[in-house]
Amino acid sequence: MWKRTAKAWFDHTRSARKAEALEECRSEILALLSSQGQEWGIPPERVVLAGFSMGGTLAAWTALQVPRPLAGLLLFGTEGLSFTGGWASPKTLEGPGSDWAIGAESLQVLQCHGREDGLVPIGSATTCADELRRLGCSVRALAFQGVGHALSADMIDEAKLWLQQRLPVDASSNE
Repeated sequence: MWKRTAKAWFDHTRSARKAEALEECRSEILALLSSQGQEWGIPPERVVLAGFSMGGTLAAWTALQVPRPLAGLLLFGTEGLSFTGGWASPKTLEGPGSDWAIGAESLQVLQCHGREDGLVPIGSATTCADELRRLGCSVRALAFQGVGHALSADMIDEAKLWLQQRLPVDASSNE
């Protein structure tokens, strides 16, 4: 029998390896943000991390640990950080002021999820939104009828409006 497999950034099936793999990816992202920020003069306050599915997990993991405030976190069709499984240990998750979620305080989050997502059920997204709020994030969680594990035009429209609010164009730059 043919078994379907998919490439991934990290092995999402093995909880013991998940946090370690996320840390490796997070380090790469932070190095990229730092180098691009220095080269182009983009401060973290003008950066939104975004991701779909597993990319959303990585984006959330990274955004929560950035030492300077980011402009926001945009999640699509992701479980984000399913803390209930315990794979985020040994980090403690105690809400605002958590010993590791230094980037969570007042982090603006838009979470878009399909109600018919068969790969990442809506309950996982709801749990993620609740956990992010508990850590101190300001979360706007939207569920889209008739959408599975995919992006929809309505999700993109919501994200566009949200991004325009989070990253307004500086009228003085004339660009």
